[in-house]
Amino acid sequence: MENDSNFVPKYDISQQIEDLIVKSNTPRQLIKTASSVNSTRCVPVVSQGLRNKLRNPKLTKISDNRKEITNTVILGLTEGRGSAQGEIGLAAIDLKRPVLILSQISDTQTYMNTINKINILNPAEILIPKTFMDQMQGTLLFNTIKNQFPLSSIITVSRKHFCENDGKLYLKNSVIPECALTLEQVLPKFYAVSAAAALLKHIEFNHNVTFSSNTLNIEYKGIEKSMFIDPNSALRLELVLNSSLNSKNTLYDVLNHCITVGGERRLRSSILQPSSDIQLIHNRQEAVEEILNNQEQYLTLLKNVIQKFTDVEQLYWLCTKVSKNTQHMSKLQGNYTLLLKTTLIALPSLVDILKPFKSEFISDIRKKLSCSGYSKMLEIIETTINKESTRSKGFSQSQFQRCFAIKSNLNPLLDVARTIYSELIKEFHDKVKVLGEQLGTEHLFLQNSNKRGFHVQVELKNLKNFNVKHPPSICKNVECIKNLVKFTTEDLIVLNIRITQVLNEVESLTNAMLFEMLKELRKYMSCIYDLCNSVAELDLIFSFAHYSMRSGLIRPKFGQYMSVKNSKHPILDLINSVVPVENDIFASTDKNLSIITGPNMGGKSIYIRQVALLQVIAQIGCFVPATEAQFRICDRLFTRIAFGDSIESNASTWVLEIKELNGILPSLTRHSLVIIDELCRATSCEEGSSLAWAICEHIMQSCAFIFFATHNIFITKLQDLYCNVLNYHMEALFSSSGLSYTYKLRSGVTNIDDYGLTLARDVKMPEYLVEHAIQIEKCLRQTKIALPNNPSNEADLILDDCIQKLLFMKDNNTLDILDMKLAVSQMMDELKENRKKKMNPLMELISSDDESFTEII
Repeated sequence: MENDSNFVPKYDISQQIEDLIVKSNTPRQLIKTASSVNSTRCVPVVSQGLRNKLRNPKLTKISDNRKEITNTVILGLTEGRGSAQGEIGLAAIDLKRPVLILSQISDTQTYMNTINKINILNPAEILIPKTFMDQMQGTLLFNTIKNQFPLSSIITVSRKHFCENDGKLYLKNSVIPECALTLEQVLPKFYAVSAAAALLKHIEFNHNVTFSSNTLNIEYKGIEKSMFIDPNSALRLELVLNSSLNSKNTLYDVLNHCITVGGERRLRSSILQPSSDIQLIHNRQEAVEEILNNQEQYLTLLKNVIQKFTDVEQLYWLCTKVSKNTQHMSKLQGNYTLLLKTTLIALPSLVDILKPFKSEFISDIRKKLSCSGYSKMLEIIETTINKESTRSKGFSQSQFQRCFAIKSNLNPLLDVARTIYSELIKEFHDKVKVLGEQLGTEHLFLQNSNKRGFHVQVELKNLKNFNVKHPPSICKNVECIKNLVKFTTEDLIVLNIRITQVLNEVESLTNAMLFEMLKELRKYMSCIYDLCNSVAELDLIFSFAHYSMRSGLIRPKFGQYMSVKNSKHPILDLINSVVPVENDIFASTDKNLSIITGPNMGGKSIYIRQVALLQVIAQIGCFVPATEAQFRICDRLFTRIAFGDSIESNASTWVLEIKELNGILPSLTRHSLVIIDELCRATSCEEGSSLAWAICEHIMQSCAFIFFATHNIFITKLQDLYCNVLNYHMEALFSSSGLSYTYKLRSGVTNIDDYGLTLARDVKMPEYLVEHAIQIEKCLRQTKIALPNNPSNEADLILDDCIQKLLFMKDNNTLDILDMKLAVSQMMDELKENRKKKMNPLMELISSDDESFTEII
């Protein structure tokens, strides 16, 4: 790293972001420059000849009456393809302050979160893959960025530079050691790391800025008002992908009753980033409840109407401009224009069916869909497009609809071309009829396909003495597919060429008229965004309602604690033929650590996963499988479930576990939900137990809700020392045939010993090995000092339970004098019983006159 006092970064992007947030009404590029000089250890390594150029880089310069600034932020951006479309990776860096900001967002079709993130970063250059420009008009994301940020230079590079492996290598070599935890959090984020690879390569080769090893600071910034779920947790909980990396039997699969592609993407995004906006959650719940209160046949009617908008997202294509003379694009333009017409005609029926709904969520959708812009768009279309023309699927039908989409008498040349086209088609029919007479059949049909053009098709059974391998000399290009024979003749080939030429002229003239019409329609293109978003949101709510129609589901409430009665695992509830066992869930800030013990296969892991899944379902606005349910809004969901090593990173199971815990501990908030399955089990028993104890003592102080499944009975002694710990166990019973699992959650620590050995016998391990293991286990038990069974803080626990009862009654507005006296009286009785068992110093402070103490309280 070079030391040059003249090149110490003087530009603080954190101040820039803060100012942008505070002054949200100021123009995008008008940002406030930090007045103080911030020295940093991370200085770009550059040649002496480039120093002057870098001191004043020729990037975006913005003028204003108040001040003039030079913006040096560069941003790399990439997007997933196929089913991952909408998954955005961002990487940004300020050349004057080398802090790499990374973000990965599961966004909507409008890319609202992405645009907001770019707006905060305020880049001078935006780096995107060339695949964004594969189509002549560019992708929707490209055009959105271009329109929203006209002062930013957009640079395209080959997609091969957006390489995850290169990004990981860059980051591992460049990041300072203090950011190791952040790096562990970022590396699994494929698109963010890929964007970082292209960005760092770009600034190296085009801005001549290279970072020395271990000098680059990184920050990961997600989006606000959503629950953070890291990719590993999403995979372990099987939110959208299972262990086989497909969506079968995942939470997404269970909830997905969407009809449109937009609805499916919105559902996937909602599951991966559940909302923490209580108002949005409430509005969704209200809409779902209102739909459920309607008759079932009304839901069927609503479903049928939504099905008319299955392909509505394709209308985004109309938001871009295309060349008048591009044949392929003219076909798309014609198809999507007819789709727009069909959609606008069907829109009033959707608005009408939404009129009876009074919920705020659906009312907002109805208002957006009732915009006058839609009727004006339809008026513009109907002045040019025939009333009978509609969007059709299939090559031949869509070609026919495009050919005669424009009304007659609007363009004389188009009318003449279509007349010639019709005459040629009639001539083709006549020739096919004559050909049929020559082949002795009346079953020849004219067909049109993208590959062969106009040709003849007939069923093989209708041709007598016809050999496919040796057809009559008049037949050309013979092809047999199953029982269908396709062929043509020399005359028909010539005629097909003439038809194609005329058809190209028709489509060219049609495209020119559509091009002019779309100029007028683009004045109302904001309505297209509202339409697509509204249909996706409505489809999402309909999917939630479809899932919530099942019996045993309830609308959850939200408060300061988690309390769920008779809950069921949402995935097992659907995929299993046997109804899952119902269990309660409870957690509060005063009882925030739940330790679950029990034998192997007893259901501990399933139960803690169930807690996380129900939290996700509740926060996306759906009903949950339970009889009563209240949740606390969660801002971060952490899991420690997996058990395995990593050859790629040369890390053992224990190393991976510690790294994951290192990532969780500094990121923990008071509203987090933590799911841990067997903490610190990958090392020696003594070391694992001590570290697990220390970690539990640390995280229980954060007010986060923690559910911890373990076989380590030593950890359960935390309840004897801390009032905010609850012990549970998964019930199992001994029987003549071995262990019998009830899968029911009970209070307290499991009372079953040697369940591992019992299970080994149940799975038919050789009996002599089991007996030998039992003898060894008895010897080991005799060498250990038994842990005390009597807690030292029983009196404290009794007082704490009384306080919790009173606080609970206060929160539920059921507290009165009689309840207070009853609770205090019960507390005094329990303290007396405790005093009988052993003398407690606390009892010496209590007067023997219990009634007077009660009256004082």
